[in-house]
Amino acid sequence: MIRFSASDVAMTGFGVVRQRPKVLLWWVLLHLVFISVSSTLLLTLAGPALTQMMALQASHPGDDPAAQAAFLRLFQQLAPVYLLLVPVTLAFYALLFAAMSRAVLRPGDNAFGYLRLGADEWRQFLLFLWASVVGIGLELALIVVGTVLVIVVAAAYAAMNRNAATGAGGGAAMAALALVGLFVAAYVYVMVRFSLASAMTFDTGKVSLLKSWRLTKGRFWPMFGAYLIAGILALVVGLLGLIVMYVVALLVGGVDGLSFIFRPDMSSLAAYFTPARLVYLALSGVVYALVWPVLLTPPAAIYRAITAAAEPTPAAWPSPPSSSLEPWGRAPPPASSAPGSSTLSPEPPPTPGPAAAAPDGPAPP
Repeated sequence: MIRFSASDVAMTGFGVVRQRPKVLLWWVLLHLVFISVSSTLLLTLAGPALTQMMALQASHPGDDPAAQAAFLRLFQQLAPVYLLLVPVTLAFYALLFAAMSRAVLRPGDNAFGYLRLGADEWRQFLLFLWASVVGIGLELALIVVGTVLVIVVAAAYAAMNRNAATGAGGGAAMAALALVGLFVAAYVYVMVRFSLASAMTFDTGKVSLLKSWRLTKGRFWPMFGAYLIAGILALVVGLLGLIVMYVVALLVGGVDGLSFIFRPDMSSLAAYFTPARLVYLALSGVVYALVWPVLLTPPAAIYRAITAAAEPTPAAWPSPPSSSLEPWGRAPPPASSAPGSSTLSPEPPPTPGPAAAAPDGPAPP
């Protein structure tokens, strides 16, 4: 079994940034472009509806039937816009994941912060599209199976309890709790097993999702440990960045200065893209640019370690046969080849033995 250090893998992103800190500028730019494009589409096509939805959530309780009906109508207006944002989001992640794989697997190709628009990014887009379809199918299957399990467990628990109403409620609660734990465990397991698909697709030039499952066989726990360490490190980096941003907002605008962060005005583009908002987006871009490599480069580092160790080593050439002969003209067996030997010599013809020393005369007494 090929082994790798979980701690070393988790630190891959820090090494990328330390060696080439200028890539952070390109990643901040990528964040700003994505936020600008997605926000422009959302505000232009559904800004008023989105503003009404945010006001409705803030002013009405969640159990108000009238508020729920209004919320549903607004969501129906927003659904086509969110559907339009799906390919934009997939394209963004295709650029991002390709850049992270390129930083690990092709570190010398660092122009434009490892960002490109080419065949590698197109294959990443197709991979994420395929993974989204598979993920939706798995989630639907889990929901169906989970619902059946909740009903069965609740009925069985109620049958064993004297108070049917209390028993059914307690059984349903226990089944729901167990289902949540099972869903989380299954989600984590599947995500770890498929986590090398992006790096494999980038390296092989072929969209590979299911092959990641075979490559990660028997490696779940070390990979999970590496991702857990990387997640904790990314959380620390993100929290520190958020603290800095909030402190800056408080110093500049007081408590009211935080309102544009939590509740921005989304009624129009001019109301949303204020100078304070642009500063916040730039600072948040720095935080994201620091978090992304910590979270997204470990899979590529694991893939590199596995594939590099699995490559076959060239066989050593056999060493030249010895020129010495055993008695009676028999050649000795060839010696074992020395490492690194690359010279070949033809085997010498057999030398006549003592009986052939005088070919035309009688044998000596």
